[in-house]
Amino acid sequence: MIEQYKKTWIPMQIGIFGVSIFLLIRHMPLLGALYCFLVMQIAAVLGAWWGARIRRKVQAARGELPLSRN
Repeated sequence: MIEQYKKTWIPMQIGIFGVSIFLLIRHMPLLGALYCFLVMQIAAVLGAWWGARIRRKVQAARGELPLSRN
């Protein structure tokens, strides 16, 4: 999962910060913007976990060993 999260960390953080700033500019209360920020951070970690799980399932279906890929 860490490898999947490392690949998408910078674009995800830019998007999360952008949405949070947009919410603050649109006069959303600070607590609401912080809540949205935390939810998006949790979703990013869960998405990386899910992507890694799908990748493992696809590799297992192909019969590949995890260390045999390029």
